[in-house]
Amino acid sequence: MNKLSPAGLRTACVAAAVLCALVLLPGCSKTEPPQFRLNLQGRNPDDFIFASGDNEETRASKEQNKASLDTISTVMYAFFGEPNDPYVLAETGLDARKIQMAAGPTGGDPSKHQRGLYRQHCAHCHGISGDGAGPTSAFLNPYPRDYRQGQFKFKSTERPAKPTTDDLIRVLKDGIAGTAMPSFLLLPDDEVEALVEYVKYLSIRGQVEQSLTITLLDDGNPLDMNPSAIIAEHVAPIVETWNTAESAIIDPPDRPPIDTPELHAESIAKGAELFRGQKAQCMKCHGPTGLGDGGDEQLFDDWNKVKKFADLAKQIAAAEDITDRAERRTQLKQLYDRLEIEKRSWLLPPQQLQPRNLRLGVYRFGRRPADLFRRIYAGVNGTPMPQGGANASNPSGLTSEEIWHLVDYVASLPYDKVSEPGVGRGHLAGIGQWHE
Repeated sequence: MNKLSPAGLRTACVAAAVLCALVLLPGCSKTEPPQFRLNLQGRNPDDFIFASGDNEETRASKEQNKASLDTISTVMYAFFGEPNDPYVLAETGLDARKIQMAAGPTGGDPSKHQRGLYRQHCAHCHGISGDGAGPTSAFLNPYPRDYRQGQFKFKSTERPAKPTTDDLIRVLKDGIAGTAMPSFLLLPDDEVEALVEYVKYLSIRGQVEQSLTITLLDDGNPLDMNPSAIIAEHVAPIVETWNTAESAIIDPPDRPPIDTPELHAESIAKGAELFRGQKAQCMKCHGPTGLGDGGDEQLFDDWNKVKKFADLAKQIAAAEDITDRAERRTQLKQLYDRLEIEKRSWLLPPQQLQPRNLRLGVYRFGRRPADLFRRIYAGVNGTPMPQGGANASNPSGLTSEEIWHLVDYVASLPYDKVSEPGVGRGHLAGIGQWHE
């Protein structure tokens, strides 16, 4: 990599920007290029904003926080560059040519090579930084994926593992049913591969930033600015999780025979019993008939459950019932102040998770039996959908045969009579109106 230290790279960048602004060198754009946004979600903004009433101790703490942010920005620029000019660290194993193809403004470079694929197809939902907070994200349910946590729901690998390259290609080509994620099947293969590589780049970048933030802001430890030390401690472990994804693929075993109507019906019946039983506990969320109405508990995925809006709303409702006016006013002010800080701490408001209505026949990562087997076996990473299959970490889980029975039952639900829309009394066929 470049022989300059991260601090040296940052200094060179600032000096060039100042020179450009002062002498208006040819080619210097008057429009600021897009930047990667620091990931400060869930942190109190007041920890970084100086106020006139700050005492000496508070000010010193904020100055330290600001210095930590400057250090993180310096390292992230040195190791990953910026949206218009990404830097591909050799230790990531990423393909620099594919990254260049996906990065930057939409169009071609001076050599007429394709550039800007990510900004053309993805940034409006997933954001320039890959934070899942692009301009259209607030209107979507579920929200677009935030790549920076390194968590992916839909894949063929064990629950904690990263997706394989083929998994990401499949998501791009097939889209995700029941969401706003479309199919990019018509894109040429090299463009799909470039977008997949850029998703990996954003994810690795985001996790490295998280690692640095934990060291500097959460643990309060100094950072060894030697590039080799940063790579060894903060980059290499993350890259390794991507490199080992292929070894974590779930290979479903052969299913029990269902080649006769009687055997198929028997498997469905066993799956129904498991679905409602204590071992699988599927109906706890999906409901007794698979409609996704299993309980009143609010569910959130890992991208939303860390937000405290729902908890604060409950506390505010409880405080409003306090009979003593002075006490009620004091508690409500404290809670509303906390709520305002919480709102400022996240790019998007919390979004509740809805268990899948299995009778619709909409499966977000494929409807093949092997796809359903993997969903039940590993659960859905980052969500309350638990791992169902038995392995070393879950020895009391479902056997492979039991999972196959559940697969047959779930696959049968869209064709069950309960799934058919009812026809009410006095319905006028072909008109869609009702009368008594």
